[in-house]
Amino acid sequence: MRKLREVGRLVLLASIACAAAYAQARITGTATDHTGAVVPGAQVVVRNVDTGQTNTTTTNARGVYTVSFLNPGRYEVICEQAGFKKFVRSGIILETGTTTTVDVLLELGQLTETVNVTASAPLLEAESGSLGQLVENQMILNMPIQSRRVGAMVRLMGNVAFTGETGGQSIPRFSVAGGRAYNQMWHLDGGVVQNQAGGSPQLSVNPPNESLQEFKVLANNYPAEYGRSGSGVIVMSTRSGTNEFHGSAYEWLRNDKLNARTFFSPSKAPLRYNIFGGTLGGPIRKNHTFFFFNYEGGRRRTGVTVARTVPRPAEIAGDFSTRTDIKVLDPATRTPSAAAQPFPGNVIPPNRIDPAGKAFAALYPAPNQPGDNPARAPSNNFRANTSDPLTQDFYTARIDHQFSERDRLYGRISILHGPEGVGAVFPNVMADDRAFTRENENRNFVVNWQHNLRPALINEFRYMFYNRKYVNRGAGAGSGFNGQIKLAGVDPEAIARISVSGHSALGQSTVERRQFPIQTQQFIDSVVWVRGSHSFKSGLEFRRSANIETNNASGGGSFSFSERATNSAVASLLLGWVNSATLVKTDELNSRTNYYGAYFQDDWKLTRRLTLNLGLRWEIDYPRWEAKNRQSGFDLYAINPVSGTPGVITFAGRDGVGKYSHDFDVNNWGPRFGFAWRPSSGFVVRGGYGIFYNGGYQVSVNNNLALGFSLNGNFSSPDGGYTPAFLLRQGMPAVARAELWPGFGAVKVGSSVTTAPEFIAQDHVNGYSQQWNLTFQKELIGNTLFETAYMANVGHKLSGQNVNINQIPLVNGRGPATQSQRARPFPQFGNVTSISPSWGNSTYHALNVKFEKRFSHGLNFLGNYTWSKFIDDVEGSSELGGGEGSGYQHIEARKLDKSLSGSDIRHRLAFSSLYELPFGKGRRWAIENRVLERIAGGWTVGGILEARTGAPYGVIENTNRLNTFSESQRPNLLRDPNLPGGRSRAEKIEQFFDTSAFQAPGDGILGTAARTNGPGPGFFGLDVSIHKLFRITERLGLTFRTDVVNLPNVPAFAPPNQLRGSGSFGKIGSILDGSTAREVQLSLKLAW
Repeated sequence: MRKLREVGRLVLLASIACAAAYAQARITGTATDHTGAVVPGAQVVVRNVDTGQTNTTTTNARGVYTVSFLNPGRYEVICEQAGFKKFVRSGIILETGTTTTVDVLLELGQLTETVNVTASAPLLEAESGSLGQLVENQMILNMPIQSRRVGAMVRLMGNVAFTGETGGQSIPRFSVAGGRAYNQMWHLDGGVVQNQAGGSPQLSVNPPNESLQEFKVLANNYPAEYGRSGSGVIVMSTRSGTNEFHGSAYEWLRNDKLNARTFFSPSKAPLRYNIFGGTLGGPIRKNHTFFFFNYEGGRRRTGVTVARTVPRPAEIAGDFSTRTDIKVLDPATRTPSAAAQPFPGNVIPPNRIDPAGKAFAALYPAPNQPGDNPARAPSNNFRANTSDPLTQDFYTARIDHQFSERDRLYGRISILHGPEGVGAVFPNVMADDRAFTRENENRNFVVNWQHNLRPALINEFRYMFYNRKYVNRGAGAGSGFNGQIKLAGVDPEAIARISVSGHSALGQSTVERRQFPIQTQQFIDSVVWVRGSHSFKSGLEFRRSANIETNNASGGGSFSFSERATNSAVASLLLGWVNSATLVKTDELNSRTNYYGAYFQDDWKLTRRLTLNLGLRWEIDYPRWEAKNRQSGFDLYAINPVSGTPGVITFAGRDGVGKYSHDFDVNNWGPRFGFAWRPSSGFVVRGGYGIFYNGGYQVSVNNNLALGFSLNGNFSSPDGGYTPAFLLRQGMPAVARAELWPGFGAVKVGSSVTTAPEFIAQDHVNGYSQQWNLTFQKELIGNTLFETAYMANVGHKLSGQNVNINQIPLVNGRGPATQSQRARPFPQFGNVTSISPSWGNSTYHALNVKFEKRFSHGLNFLGNYTWSKFIDDVEGSSELGGGEGSGYQHIEARKLDKSLSGSDIRHRLAFSSLYELPFGKGRRWAIENRVLERIAGGWTVGGILEARTGAPYGVIENTNRLNTFSESQRPNLLRDPNLPGGRSRAEKIEQFFDTSAFQAPGDGILGTAARTNGPGPGFFGLDVSIHKLFRITERLGLTFRTDVVNLPNVPAFAPPNQLRGSGSFGKIGSILDGSTAREVQLSLKLAW
């Protein structure tokens, strides 16, 4: 360990002392004469047309020149050599993260003579075997993106399973090219803007469209400079100032009066949404110093329609007499030799009703939907509109400065202030499980310095600092409801969380969580050395992540009720028959992680037509630790002094336990190989192979492992629900702090358990993927590109969802007839949770056909058709489909978890385009008549079309009768559940699949259904944008714009209910999160 620390210090010192072009571009080429002979020693000047900044180099002995670390933008190349005419090539567009080839053909003559050549935007990628997609500035600014945030641009490309955008920052959630969903690495101006390493691997800063220059997705086989992701890399670059002043002022407006009614909603949800802001950029000192600034504010009240399942008033009173589908059982009549008897008349006597259970049940509103059949279990029988408020202020400022041709510097700061609320739909706000208020503040700063040590040797150093504050507070915090009903053992000022199987929950999942600061610092140093036909690049990277927080997850108590003992979870609530209960309230925790990476890359121009990309990256994530050793773990093998059985809770820094949560994974070597071959002009064959490592964890580990450093109680039924953990009227059993020793939290075998340990396995490793692709590109007339690409992504040791390992072992492949706490491997504890276990596997193969035209002559378009198949054996995060719950059935039956991924989209078509109609001033056909020009000139139309097949769904039993304390139980599958096509929409909503094809497997039996089954609902979306430019002066213009999201008003249905035994089983009850009915947004933009 000492050696590892020393290595880490050396890497950090080297990175600080010495300087990856994450968001920049490179230009290379070969100078030849008319005979094809190379021309060495020629001077090459690469000039940014907009800023006047220049970079000068000379061709080497093989006639090759290379200039790196260039900002995206418009350039020209000037080449001079004695005995030849001066060569000037203009119209060159350099793009984010791309190497552009510009060859120079020198003609014999005098230097006073000039040969001018006009280039077009690059389409063929002739220098790299990486596979990705660039979204240019015209698309960023003008596509009809509902959120006006650039993260959603990813849906324009192929090989994407896009789930949607969530939260006030519109965080996109998707899977790209077979990677894990919600697990990409994001970069903004070269600095990482993924969440800090111990948190959920999500985008942390999602910039406004107006602040971005370009957006690029690297999907497969990316260069060695990119690390810590086997699931895709997104590279974004902000806009820079130029030698001319440019600016804009704009406002966007949405209102429910312009929109259609959302499907399932009885009326239109209220919506008030204003986005406003401006940009300004220009020179501070011409040709040397430039600035750019963007402010964007948002004030919105977003209307949503929410469906809930609630008990009927008679059921809340204990009267189930109208129910013909169940007999409500009296659990008190159950004996070891006799089953429980039903309540007479299906009515619970008033004297048996628990007063606390009655008080909570009374918080449910009455059903308000027609067609609620009182004879059967309720299903989505309550719907209401609400409004989620959000205030946003987003500031982006950037400075670029060139000291000389040898030294260049840029810095950018982004600040976001974004408090938001999540509105209640229940009349009693404190009882609504979705009602929260949130504080959200972000600061992100990056500075970059480039220094030319020699013309062919360049160093780049970059530093990034990210700081965030986040507070999530449930509406029930401070309500005092627990105190009012005299619920003992919990915070009297809060409201308990009540989970009722088959029904919507009461109370919020969190009382209050405070995180400040959430922090990442990043140091990167890279060196580029061009020698002969080689362009060498090496670099070092260090990231330091910290998260300080207090988490009152369930200080008010969390209680769950199932139908196991009574046949009705509502009846169990009324009887106070608690199945399980938790109370968690942590101390302040300061969780830490570090990351180191080092890489070497050689882009070897073997011939003028063939380039090889050879790279190697090594990287390491430090295991999670806590700054003051406030961290628990679990030893599976040590004998517990209390119970005399294996299993001991451990504590960092005590009894020989180190400070890290698990062992180091030090052998993360990722080779990269790629090639690009131009067999003829306008045709490129590309491909490659590489190994890529994900981050350490799939889920957040910031507030885990806190036993001993929190109030923490966990109580559960010893037999799966037949016997209560306790009665609700008794309140939560006392939860107190205890001595930190090997017997912490344990009870004697046979006693009621009080503690549920969690741990990260000592042999935990980073998951990795092997990626390869073979791509053919052909340039067509009209600056268009046709591309066919095969790609694959095969993952191993992938982090899965958390899993309880304290499950009763299977005997001959089945569980016991009854569930017993004594039969668990660790009977002294409740669930023992393994966090983010690294045991997953995945396989993805795809064919993507792309047709693309970059913006020229007023037109661009991008079309992708993807055919793919995606298989895995662990559920991802925020997948489009997938199995219900965690996806596990039993840890000894992991082989049965292999199935189609929740991100498996068999067919997908995505097409986007922007077209400036060729009429009006500055366009192909000018209109001389001023009135006609005002009417017919300056029009632009744009659109995004997406159509795809559905993602797989998976079915589990509403009541788990496997009797092993397992995560779930799947039903038996009797036949193909997919119903024939041609059915009406109403029929599909009422019964999406054949529910009778699934059957209860019985007590202790593993179901035969796969983790996922047939495809769920497909999707069709068409968003359009219409712009009208009014030219006021030569430089000043006003654009009126209308965007229509979901123009055909086609609902995007969510997967059907997947709980067999639920009243909603097989029914579709909602649309996808983030989707809407037809929605219109209007805008005005003044630009100069």
